[in-house]
Amino acid sequence: MNIKSYLLVITLGLFVGSVNAQTTISFETSEGFTLGDINGQNNWYVIGTSIGGFIINQNISSVLASDGSQSLRIARDPNFGGQPEIVMGAYYNFNTALNSTHYSVSADIYINAVNQTDFIMAIGGTTDFIAQFLFHYDGTIQCTTLNSNNQFEYQQTPKNWTGGTWYNMKIEVDDFDIKYYVNNNLEYTGTTSNSEYFKHIRFVHDNYGEHAYIDNIIVTDLTTTNVKDFFKENFSMYPNPVTDVLNITSVNGLKVNEIRVTDVTGKVIKVQKDAFSVNVSDLSAGMYLIDIITDEGKATSKFIKK
Repeated sequence: MNIKSYLLVITLGLFVGSVNAQTTISFETSEGFTLGDINGQNNWYVIGTSIGGFIINQNISSVLASDGSQSLRIARDPNFGGQPEIVMGAYYNFNTALNSTHYSVSADIYINAVNQTDFIMAIGGTTDFIAQFLFHYDGTIQCTTLNSNNQFEYQQTPKNWTGGTWYNMKIEVDDFDIKYYVNNNLEYTGTTSNSEYFKHIRFVHDNYGEHAYIDNIIVTDLTTTNVKDFFKENFSMYPNPVTDVLNITSVNGLKVNEIRVTDVTGKVIKVQKDAFSVNVSDLSAGMYLIDIITDEGKATSKFIKK
């Protein structure tokens, strides 16, 4: 039977915890984890059923680990059949989101076999997903990008996976840019329209039989002083994503000499003098750069045209 009929929808952002400059989770006893069901341990939870229970076999295990002696094992719940959507597993929601637009989330993942089960590592904000890695049952590794309707689609990376092997998977988000790394090798670069701060992570499968181990989860704030910081310190921009007019507000009273809109190829396609807004209604849907020229320097950011 399908999980949609029997399991409650996960509500994001309900549980306590915060993301620091670097947060590491290795599921060790020293971190307060104990062997057995992970549900309720240190703000980790599993999918709940429609009759008030929770799925089983999402456990802290000492069988295999990439760091220390324990890991998270996610496996099939025999009370349910294979699922049409990849939603079975465990998740963690931070009560306080990471107040950064440049960060990375990595984890070591071991899947026992390439067979019939899909596994996903996903990160998201308060209400929606930001990026996802998919271990497809056919042995390909896929990741998410946006189509013209700002909907997630899976794109195959050059990297395949084999069973019985540890892989380090890392998602790096820099504003709307997303880089997907496998074993520290950049495999794909995509985008997201979700401007929410990072708040939750989950590891899920479609309940078709195989199992996986997750370990050594590391969340790192990668914010550094650069031109984007100059933008954030002095300007706000709304709405983003935008349909018609993009508005700029000077936080510290800086005079805007010029606004330049640039496409992803670096071509300047709009120039607006002495203004705090720019009409982008004639632009095609997609991502663009915006440069704000002031006497104190150039502020650069990105926006999505719907």
